[in-house]
Amino acid sequence: MIVRQYNDHDLDAILDLHRRQGLDYELPPIKDMAVTCLIEEGDNITHALLLRPTLEAFWLFDQTREWKRQSLGRLLILHKEGDIAAARKGFTDVHCWIPPHVLNPKMDRTMTTLGWSRPLWPCFQRPVVSQLVEA
Repeated sequence: MIVRQYNDHDLDAILDLHRRQGLDYELPPIKDMAVTCLIEEGDNITHALLLRPTLEAFWLFDQTREWKRQSLGRLLILHKEGDIAAARKGFTDVHCWIPPHVLNPKMDRTMTTLGWSRPLWPCFQRPVVSQLVEA
């Protein structure tokens, strides 16, 4: 078993792995991946891990100083500016987690109107654990 990084010669094998999984989603372009790790056994790639950079959004504002309508207007300004800045840096998507006690049907409609969508698949997260050994 060999663990190694992806190279352009691996593309067909990666696409074949993705196709054989039978999951209904389009594989994002591998060139957009920040990290690619493969397991090669014999002459076959049997596993691949592709990590794509994404952004997590945090909206902070002073609830004691503004009306909800003012806050929403300012969110729209930041929303547009944030999209431009993210696109300039090459990011393709942003994630945002809203606490359950804040989310209500009106907030849900607002987010949808702004172009956000709820993922169909559950989201899991974990910290990156470094085991780097200094040489």
